[in-house]
Amino acid sequence: MVSKRDIQAFIDLIPDSHRLCQRLERIVLACRNSLDDGAYEFYHREETGAIFLNAWPEDLWIELKTAYFDAHAQIFCRLGVAFDRAEKTVFCRFTEAQARAFTLLHVFVHELGHHHDRLHQKHRDSTRGEDYAERFATSHFELLFPAYVRAFGDPKYDD
Repeated sequence: MVSKRDIQAFIDLIPDSHRLCQRLERIVLACRNSLDDGAYEFYHREETGAIFLNAWPEDLWIELKTAYFDAHAQIFCRLGVAFDRAEKTVFCRFTEAQARAFTLLHVFVHELGHHHDRLHQKHRDSTRGEDYAERFATSHFELLFPAYVRAFGDPKYDD
C-alpha cells in the first residue's frame, strides 16, 4: 500500500521535516496488522528511532472499534472512506488511495509525534504519550492535506 517512494515524497511535504525526523533511523513497512480480537491495529512501535507502518489486508476492509472510528471520523470523512456500523465495531472499506493517505497523513504523523516527543524528553520513560501523538497527528492533518492532494491526488476521488 505504501512504498518507500511514497514515504520519501511524503516526508518532503512536511514543513520542518529535517528537524522532526532528526535521529529517526529507520521506517519499517511491517507485516503485523491485527490484534488478538481481530480488530485492525494501525499503530505499531517497538523502539525509539524507528517508525513501523503495518501492512493492510488485501481486500482493504478494516474492522475498527467504534470509539476509534468516532475519534477519527472527521479524517475518514475527509478521505471519503465508506463504512458500515455494527454493534461495537465499524467496518471501513478503504480504496488503495484512501489507505495510503490515512497511513501517511495520520498513522505516520502520529508515530512521528511519538518520535518527536521522545527526543525532547529528559528521561527515556517520561513522554506525553498517546494524547500528544494524537494531537500532533490531528493538527498536522489539515496542514498537510492540501500538499498531499497536490503530490498524490485526492484520495476521495482516486482509484
